[in-house]
Parts: sequence; C-alpha cells; structure tokens
Amino acid sequence: MPGMAGVSSRMPGMSGPMSGMSSKMQMTSAQMMGDMNMAGTHYLYVWLGAASRNAPDRLASIDFRRASPDYGKVVGWALVPGPGGIDNEPHHCMIAANMRMIACGGLLSFMRHQPGLFFFDISHPAHPRYMFSRQTTLSAVTDDLRPLPDGGFLVTDMGSSTGGSPGRIVELNERMQVTHEWPNNPPFGFNPHGISINWTHNLMLTSDYLDPASTMNTVPGPVVYRGTVRVWNFSRRTIVRTIAIPEAPGMMDVKFIPRDSDARAYTAGVMNGELYLINPFAGSAQPVYDLNEIDPDARPQVMVLSPDGRRLFVPMDSGRGSEITMFDITNPDKPRLLDKLELGNSDPHDSLLTRDHRLVLTDYFLNEDGFGKVHVDGDHRVLVFMVGKESLRLDPRFSLDFDDVVPGLQLRPHGTDSW
Repeated sequence: MPGMAGVSSRMPGMSGPMSGMSSKMQMTSAQMMGDMNMAGTHYLYVWLGAASRNAPDRLASIDFRRASPDYGKVVGWALVPGPGGIDNEPHHCMIAANMRMIACGGLLSFMRHQPGLFFFDISHPAHPRYMFSRQTTLSAVTDDLRPLPDGGFLVTDMGSSTGGSPGRIVELNERMQVTHEWPNNPPFGFNPHGISINWTHNLMLTSDYLDPASTMNTVPGPVVYRGTVRVWNFSRRTIVRTIAIPEAPGMMDVKFIPRDSDARAYTAGVMNGELYLINPFAGSAQPVYDLNEIDPDARPQVMVLSPDGRRLFVPMDSGRGSEITMFDITNPDKPRLLDKLELGNSDPHDSLLTRDHRLVLTDYFLNEDGFGKVHVDGDHRVLVFMVGKESLRLDPRFSLDFDDVVPGLQLRPHGTDSW
C-alpha cells in the first residue's frame, strides 16, 4: 500500500515530538518505565471467567519466582462479588503505573447491564483484593488497556453502550473515574481493539477489529470485520489519519516498534494472515510477511515485541493447529522467522513478555456459547516459554490448566500481567 501523496513528516497541529505534553508528564512517564523494569518477575496475574457463566469472575495471583517451591501455583484469588461479578467475559488486564492496582475489562458486561471495568488492589502482590467497578456511558465491549503516567488508563471499548457501533477510547484518571470517551465524533467503523502509545513522537495508534453486534446470533449475517488503523495526536486525543487495509481483514492488534526512529508499528490481519508494517507519518500499511507460509489459514492474535525492538512474537491459530512464532525485526521491512513451536489445538490468544525474558500465553480467546458466532475456546492453559537469542523453549516446570485448578469449575484464562 503506497504512502499518501502530500503528507508531511509531522502530524497536523504539532510543533515538536512532544507538543502539548508537559515536562511533568514526560518525567513521570520515564519514572513509570523505570518502575516497570525492576529486576525479576515475582507474580503473574490471570483474569478469568467461569465456562459455566454462573460463578464469580476472578483474578488469580500465581507465584512466578523460579526459585520458589510454589513456582507456577495459584497463591491468591480475588473474586468479583455480587450479581455484577458473574458472566462479564473477562478479557484483558493491565497494571497501573504505580504497580499497586490492576485494571481488568469485561468484554460482555453490557449484556447483563453491568459495569465493564474492574479494579483490584495488588499492594500485597501475592494476595490481590477486589476494590470496585466502573461503568462507562457511551461505550462498552471493553478490550485492551494502557497505563498512563498519572496513574490512570486508556481503554479500548470496541462497541457502543449496547454492543453495536461505534466504540470509544475510555480515559480514566488516577482515581479510576471516567473522564472522557474519545473521540467526540467517531468515524464510521470505529471499533478499536488494539492500542499502542509512542511517547517520544506524541502518537497513539488504535486498530479496528470487528463490529461486536455482528458476532451475536440475534444479528443476521456473518461477522463484520474492520480493516483500519487510526493515527492519533496523543496529547490532543484526536484522530489525524486513518490507514485502511484492503478487504478489511480484522485488525485485532497494533504495536509500535520500540526505539524505532520512524515510529513504525506492526499490525496483522486475523482473516488474511498478513503482517503489515505501519508508517503513521506516511499513512501506509505495507505487507511484510505472509504468515500463511508458516501455517495456511493463519489467524494471528495479540502480538508482543521485545523492549529493544529486535524481536516480535506472534501467537497464531488455524484450522490445522496453533503456533507461537518468533521473528527477528532488526530490519522491520523484512521480518525473519527465527523459531516456531507447534502447540496443537490450544488456541493461544494473549501474549506477555516479562522483564526477565519469559513469554506467557493464555489459551482462550472467546466462546460465545449458545448466543453468538465466535467459538474459540482453547484448552484453558497458561503456557510459559524461555526466550533465547534466536529460540523459544517451553518451560517444563510451569504447567497450569485452569480446567483443574478449582475442583468442579472450568475457568477460561484470558488477560495477563506481571509484577
């Protein structure tokens, strides 16, 4: 896809890379990055829902210290209380900048007219504690989250308050109060799933995945996928450019390449298996790797990149099985496959790279059971891989199957973050 003619190398209305951002925000952001790079990873959090849809949604704390005798075991639970704690379809979660709170989203909370944002105290990291929930006004179908330096979050709500279109980007302040739902006038097809922030260039990218209502049995016809990446002036919270990918293959995720001087990013089409290189200044999406060469009918899921910008990890599923792949992206235009591990029919979805070079996958995407069209249930396991320079190795000491952790209750693991 060629660049757009007449597009300058600076975003409209910007006088510099950090235009509109205070020195306090820049400093706090740097402090936040420092906090997130503390040595070692001690606990892994997993956000889960019951397959039966009649038991409380919950956050699990897992001992992630390799030298611990309890390594890989659940050491703490925090259940969401009351009627509003059931059947929210737990999705993604993210730890706040101060490392004392984790925010979690309920993808389908709107179906029961329940709040879709849930907050847990992790000041005692082995023993999380439920705090409260929050309701949005204009949007729902909560998906991904990004922490802000002031302690708040930006959250992608893929749908409207009733599960249709358009969605919004929800902003939360440090008290987890909803301060705005962006943008004020969403464009057609605005159904954000992925989100990524480039602090240096004052940019944000969001990727539109699908119209949530179209996944329900009550809506006739097939699922309606989207194919757009939105480029934002981050400090102004405004969309300045839309990058359209032909044939709308469903852009589940988008991630900036760390330390890339041109602020490029990757996105992938779930329905066509193509990996694209995004140039937010040129407004272009260039296909750079056909993942179908690895596995025909590949469906790439949530990606993760190494902090040095040299490695890309892409979990995938297909009709033939599932894989985790590792790419060398030192030349972003030409990703080079380094390793691939076959994972059977596990259906990996969410990926997390910890500070100490462990890769975590959760094997569950979404099963809409009898009410919807999406049925990717996975095997409900959490997998851990040791990351080498050019290879991946499954950690044989970590074996966590959430069909067996609580007797008589199958749990579906989705979102993860680490402390």
